[in-house]
Amino acid sequence: MMAIENTLFFKEVSAETLNKYPHLDKYLGLRERIQLREQDKFLRFQLKDFSLLAANFENFLPQVSREEYKEIYMNILVGRALLNEETQNPRLIDELDIPNLEDAVSPGALPAVFCTYHLGSYRSIIGILGKLGIDFALIVDANTHRNQGERIRQQVARFHEAYNKKASFEMLNAESPNSAMELAKCLRDGKSVVIYIDGNTGSGGIHHKSEQFHLRVPFLGKEINSRKGVAAISWLSKRPIIPVISHYVPGELRPKVHFLDRIDPLKWTGNPKEYIPETTRQLYGILEQYLVQYYDQWETWLYLHKYLPEDQKICERRITAPASTPEELRFTFNTGEFELFKMDEADHYLFDKRSYATYPIGEDLFYGLHEVRDLDWAAMQTAGFKWPFALQLIEKGILLTY
Repeated sequence: MMAIENTLFFKEVSAETLNKYPHLDKYLGLRERIQLREQDKFLRFQLKDFSLLAANFENFLPQVSREEYKEIYMNILVGRALLNEETQNPRLIDELDIPNLEDAVSPGALPAVFCTYHLGSYRSIIGILGKLGIDFALIVDANTHRNQGERIRQQVARFHEAYNKKASFEMLNAESPNSAMELAKCLRDGKSVVIYIDGNTGSGGIHHKSEQFHLRVPFLGKEINSRKGVAAISWLSKRPIIPVISHYVPGELRPKVHFLDRIDPLKWTGNPKEYIPETTRQLYGILEQYLVQYYDQWETWLYLHKYLPEDQKICERRITAPASTPEELRFTFNTGEFELFKMDEADHYLFDKRSYATYPIGEDLFYGLHEVRDLDWAAMQTAGFKWPFALQLIEKGILLTY
């Protein structure tokens, strides 16, 4: 896979561009602050989020080079900042590149279940529906509902005011026990709903994985747990799903927002029992197609592991002890399968990227492993390693020899 292009790190912005996109002035400052903040965290080894992102790439998209991870991590964080600035300016909706919008929101298609993803300018759909004056409800997790609810309501109100629209807006807590009934009522009342399928939460929260609400779907060569809610509410209400996905294009400031072909339960020709699993697989298949090219814009890399079934985290390594003596070997820390990070100055961890297991380790070992990069045995001894312990690390795959 080719190295990523800097889709979000604008190096220079002309006065003409700033006049057209005034949010970029503030964004450039945010970008610089985020870079400085994260660089400081890297220096202090505060790398839990980065380590999880790295593990998710190793497991789901291993063709991406490890050398790209840091830039991807920065792109995702900076993308969040750009996203927040975009939603403060309703008129930026006029600058979006939105193919097929008219067909997607034609009167016969609504109300609908808008299924979207945390990719690119993923909050643009809220502004688009607000600009068009479409009645809709937004489904969010409990944390977003609690901490960002009022701000989102104000943003939608600004869109309605800017475009002189009178439309209703509701925000529902996906983790409420009554969320399914509330969704059904919205659709019966003629209100569309917006659901982020890759947020993957619902009644009972993210860790509630009963078969009644979840199914396993193939994703990037592995399997993940997915909520059934998007397809289930479509089937029960007999309203179509409209997949919506966004991304930035390298060299362009206007994000694209794609309203894709409707999935209509009334036109489903297969076994009715298969509508929910087949549709859910189809929705994740859409995401896969875009991630291959725009993988540095997907926020869910930071928490994809939360949807990985436990049996997918089982990691068995069969490593035989080296036949050579220590003096004949060279040693290196296995960065392909392990990460090191600190939570604070006192807590040090070894993180297994294959099993997602985290092990507390001592400070001396933490810094010692950081130094093990192509060392001979004399240098290993200087770093404080003794052979019996080094052999244990080799047998666990933490140290590599050659």
